Amino acid sequence: MFKSVLQKHFSGQSIAISAMLLSALCMALLAVFYRYTLFSMSLALAAWLRMLFPLLCLLPLIKWRDVSLWRNWQIHMLRGLIVMSYIYAVFTYLWHSNILAVTLLSNTGPLFLPFLSRIFLGKRLHWPVVACSVLGFVGVLIAINPSGGMLQWYALLGVYSGLANAGSQICLHHTNATQTRLQNMFGLYFFSSLFLMLPVIYFALRGQLHWQWHASLWLWFGLITGFSFLNQFTRMVAFRWVKNPATVMPWVYFAVPFAGILDWAIFHMLPSWHGVVGAAVIIVSVSVLVRVQRA
Repeated sequence: MFKSVLQKHFSGQSIAISAMLLSALCMALLAVFYRYTLFSMSLALAAWLRMLFPLLCLLPLIKWRDVSLWRNWQIHMLRGLIVMSYIYAVFTYLWHSNILAVTLLSNTGPLFLPFLSRIFLGKRLHWPVVACSVLGFVGVLIAINPSGGMLQWYALLGVYSGLANAGSQICLHHTNATQTRLQNMFGLYFFSSLFLMLPVIYFALRGQLHWQWHASLWLWFGLITGFSFLNQFTRMVAFRWVKNPATVMPWVYFAVPFAGILDWAIFHMLPSWHGVVGAAVIIVSVSVLVRVQRA
């Protein structure tokens, strides 16, 4: 009934765009929530809890007879390791930079994806795809601003987070054919939580793990869990209302201006000129790249 009401008043394209804009807002807000958790605890503990809380929420939804981690277990483990490195890169970069930069660079996965698809999936590279990717990497260089030939080391973590994002998508491509979305989500959260627990144990044994637990942390991790699921759900809704996902995928990059607004409103940080120009170049290149690949 709800679907029929939406169809009566809105087109499928407008519903999909609205869903992608909500997904973009979720991504920007998640970066804010991550930053607040880092104010109160070690990075290792914050990274582990970021994946553990969603895993605990998934457990009641799991029908154990339908979940087999042995199927594609190598791919699930590899994806868990990649996501572990992605979270460490994002959290470390977030500690040294701003929300806009983290949101921008962590979503450059589409620039790396064609090359990883060529290496691991054997897909052909066409010159328009290569041209768009090269333009996007120029935007990355502008955004990280390697002044005087000296590159701040943590900016490389931002670039790596985009590469890790693409690597995770390659793994998901392998498992999607034989397993459900819920099974893939469970495998992701299970293995990444397992791997992220190891540094927590290591630092705890060395007495280097610290936290200041207070009631607001329950709020932040609750919001992280809720908005993580909402982000996934809104993308599912968007893709369900259009035949070609390429027509709505670029709207997710509104996460970048949303992040800039949140930086200014909450942390009183204004973006630099090279960050704005680099963001514009990356968004244009990725938007064209997605359309070219889906054409």
